[in-house]
Amino acid sequence: MGTKVDQYSLNRLVDDVKVLARAGNKFCFILGAGASISSGIKSGEKMARDWYDYLQKHEPDKVNALAIDTSNIGRHYSQLYKMRFDHPHSGYIWLQNAMEHAKPSLGYYHLASLLANEPSINMVITTNFDSLTEDAISLFTMKKPLVVSHESLAPYLGDAPNRPIVAKIHRDLLLRPMSTPEETEQIKDNWSPVLKDVFRSYSIIVVGYGGNDGSLMNLLQAAAQENRHNNRHRIYWCHMRNDQPQSDGILNLLRLCDGRFVPIDGFDETMYLLGRAFEHKFNEDALRERLQAHIDGYNVKKAEIESLATIKSNWKRICASLPPMARSVLARCDVNVLGEILHIICDNEVEAHILRDKNRPLLIRETLADMLQLSKPPSIRIVAKTPNAPD
Repeated sequence: MGTKVDQYSLNRLVDDVKVLARAGNKFCFILGAGASISSGIKSGEKMARDWYDYLQKHEPDKVNALAIDTSNIGRHYSQLYKMRFDHPHSGYIWLQNAMEHAKPSLGYYHLASLLANEPSINMVITTNFDSLTEDAISLFTMKKPLVVSHESLAPYLGDAPNRPIVAKIHRDLLLRPMSTPEETEQIKDNWSPVLKDVFRSYSIIVVGYGGNDGSLMNLLQAAAQENRHNNRHRIYWCHMRNDQPQSDGILNLLRLCDGRFVPIDGFDETMYLLGRAFEHKFNEDALRERLQAHIDGYNVKKAEIESLATIKSNWKRICASLPPMARSVLARCDVNVLGEILHIICDNEVEAHILRDKNRPLLIRETLADMLQLSKPPSIRIVAKTPNAPD
């Protein structure tokens, strides 16, 4: 077995994905923390650095005992997390504060578009806790994703083949995300069989993932070993330009599956080029129309609720001001018609005075029908006479 792993350019990766996906070959993304940086979330390496600096200030002897390699501090993410947050809930709160207000970047628009519109590219597996992928799908497309955010839901992974699927193997931000060495070194049992099925059926594009957790890396290694005689499905490991991974785990994995390194300039550029290859363009008008529909729907409902509140508050006053004949007619009206009448009475005092005028004859239901612009008045006709009307 050779020691060298071949390299693809990003353009060649894009061409391969387009040709193979259109021919029915399936692709799955594996996303790590690097995919979230342009959306406003620190990388795992930056978080680890922050925790290391904090511990150096407050507990230097303790952190120095770990013999941290500061030139590759991201590898020590789990150890530093556990030492920094000796109470689990303080760690959860720190992570929530760090991620809660992140907004999907340009790359997530194109990722969402691919997941929603390309049947052969419908899955993301991620070690991230954030909701950027599912947020982008909901915001930018008409599809609802299946989000498998806890290992107890893993058996449902294959139950939505026609929907975008987001598998969060370290859980969701709000479901006690897993960060300690004990939690990330070994993948939960429920994930193993379903992910092995995925790795047997999909080629994989890795973006922003450093391979520093044992859970996913061990499973990828096992799947690659089992499928080593089937070179149909390949792993494309995207990495920042001039920062090619050197870890034995990644190199051995790519050798097993005839994988490729792909130098990139970032997550956004990579997803943009993939989206462009599939002719997915950012449709501002469609997005505005969807958002405007939500705004309009809210405003219409708000107006209805406020109008109903006005009707209720003025109902006694209105009824008291009507002649007995009009109240009698209103009492026999259909509920829906009555509601329309009350809207008119409340909102149009000029026309409502007709109902309160005792000195003129009224064809009450015809008058109400005219006010409501009905095609024909209700069948019962009641006339109120003026004092001088002949018998």
